[in-house]
Amino acid sequence: EIDPSPHAFYRKADMLTSAPVTVNDYRKLVLDEIEEVENIWIEPVQTWQPSGCTKGVYRVFIQVEDDIAEDMTANAETIEKLAAQVDFFLQSYRNIGEDFEPSIVLQPQKVYIKAEIFVDNRHAPQEILARVCNAFEMTLHPPVRFVSDAEMYINGYTAEEMYAGPLLQKGFVVDSDLQERKQTADPAELMKTVSEVPGVVKV
Repeated sequence: EIDPSPHAFYRKADMLTSAPVTVNDYRKLVLDEIEEVENIWIEPVQTWQPSGCTKGVYRVFIQVEDDIAEDMTANAETIEKLAAQVDFFLQSYRNIGEDFEPSIVLQPQKVYIKAEIFVDNRHAPQEILARVCNAFEMTLHPPVRFVSDAEMYINGYTAEEMYAGPLLQKGFVVDSDLQERKQTADPAELMKTVSEVPGVVKV
C-alpha cells in the first residue's frame, strides 16, 4: 500500500506557483480575491530624484464594480470598507522592502462621444451599431477576464507561463489584459478601433 502524498508527482499548481512578486501578480491576486473590485492599478510613486521613482513604494488605484459606482455617495461606507480591505490584503502579501500607499478609489467620469460613421449597406445597421458601442467600451474600459487552462493551452501558453505567480481560484489572467490605467480618451485610438468593425467604411 503506497501513500500517494509523499510518493506521487506534485501538481503543476503546487510546483510552479509562488507568492506575488511582480505588480501584475498583485493585481491578479486582488481581482481574484475581492469581488467588488472591477480593476486595480499599482504604480510606482514618482519622485524628483534622478531615478524618477521611489523604489519599492507603490500607489494603488481601485475601480469598483458598476453596481457600486452607479451611486458613489450612497455607497460611500461600502467603498471605504473596500479600500481598507484592499490595503490590508496588499500589506499582508507585500515583500520585504515594498510598501503600498492607501488605496485611491477612482470616481466615474462621463465620456460623451460624437462620431460620423459610414457603413456598408450589405451589413445590418443595428449589428454594426452594437459592435461599434462594444468597440468603444473595449477601448475605454478594457475588461480583465479569467479564462480556463484549456483556453490558455489553445492560445499557446506553456504550463510554466500559466502557473507563474500566485495560484488563483477563478482561473487564469493573461498579462495583456492588465493594461495601464487610461487617463485620457484618445480620438485617434477610438477611430482606429471602430474602423476595424466589420461593415464600417469610414469614421
